[in-house]
Amino acid sequence: MGISKITFYQAEDTLLYSPLKLAKEQGIFASMFRKHGDNGSIPEIEIISRSGDEEAVNSLFDISSSNDDEIKIAIADPRAIFTVNKSSEDELRVVGQVITKFPFWIISSGSTNGKLYCPNRSYVTADACASYYRSAHHNVVLKHINEFNVVDEVKRVNGWGLTGQIDKIFEKDIKIEAHMASDMHGLPDNFSPLVSVLITRKSVCKLYGKSVLPIVLESVMNAIIILYSSQEIAETTITSIAPNLTVDVVKKIAKVIRSDKFYPHTLDINESDWIDTFNFYFDRTIEFYDETFFPDLKIASQEAAKREAALRKYYNVFYNGTSARIVERNLIEEFGVTCSTFDTGIDKYIKDRKRDRHRLWMSTYGPFWLVLSLVLLGVGTELLAIYNIFFNSSNDYKEIIPWILSAVSIIIGLLSFYFGPAKSSILNSVKNGRYIFKNNKARRKR
Repeated sequence: MGISKITFYQAEDTLLYSPLKLAKEQGIFASMFRKHGDNGSIPEIEIISRSGDEEAVNSLFDISSSNDDEIKIAIADPRAIFTVNKSSEDELRVVGQVITKFPFWIISSGSTNGKLYCPNRSYVTADACASYYRSAHHNVVLKHINEFNVVDEVKRVNGWGLTGQIDKIFEKDIKIEAHMASDMHGLPDNFSPLVSVLITRKSVCKLYGKSVLPIVLESVMNAIIILYSSQEIAETTITSIAPNLTVDVVKKIAKVIRSDKFYPHTLDINESDWIDTFNFYFDRTIEFYDETFFPDLKIASQEAAKREAALRKYYNVFYNGTSARIVERNLIEEFGVTCSTFDTGIDKYIKDRKRDRHRLWMSTYGPFWLVLSLVLLGVGTELLAIYNIFFNSSNDYKEIIPWILSAVSIIIGLLSFYFGPAKSSILNSVKNGRYIFKNNKARRKR
């Protein structure tokens, strides 16, 4: 492998990144690399905190601190891939998820001056939560300040505050008004938003996607399992990370982290969670992209019909799930389960994904091919008529060529129309018809 160092750039220094710190401090990384690494070599692990998601992702392109044998990984909001390094979007890849609940709390000091103090806009998830809270409480005035000053500002001016500093929300004179992980209404059923993900460069995925990255992800996944395994282990982990906290605060933090299930059961990201997450921002008119470089997202924000196609496209562009799926396979094998069914599932997944891409292409360009087929039909008919009138005195086989061209064009057009708007509207009609039938049947029973 030839890797001497792995550097993690986290968006902020927070206890919610405990799995990463646990994997380093308790030797999980070392153990996994000793077991699966090249000749048992163990790379140096360094965790560096940045001031926001964008700064963390931008650090991946910091040439001054780069070595040929070093891997850089950012832990940040996935929306940062649409806002940083405008000339290098295609260089970024999401390789797994880490936090799947909004890790923010609305706090106060008992009374309020009507202002909501929230982290600066580089904390894109916090900004989304603040905007959501603002839309639900129109009398609230948003005021962006440095993340590390939010709690102190709330105490000083008697305002509301939005913070992810879980170690500070249990301080004296702080009251929790709302918890964004559970109090954000109107979310889809079983919604697991992509709050924090692991991001690296495409070149890293190409070189180490099947070797080093799976070891890194499996170490993080094992740390998550350990955190969830018992309250005592969670408390020990938090104490080792933040030894200045009181025993009472440590117990409360451990309970919140475990009970609210901030961490996923798998690091793999499915397409529906990706689409639901960004739809959440679209629905609340929260911009997460630069329209100069992503004009199709600008169109998607205005035309809901094109939204899913655009989001599915960027899921296929930005997400590299190879390493996360290798981790799933390894975990299954460690339990002694045969992977024959698992491999079958992988094959089915690949086939389904290819089919979905085909249908997406057909639905996107279907109307164009339908129009083209009608044009070709007209041209073919005219060519046939001209040929018969002026050139074909012997009625030879060549007269069927225009008809063949017309028939092929019609078949292409009809197939594209079927896989595109026609099929979706037919299926929706069938579903609506079943729903109405069930409702009428239920009413008759009453």
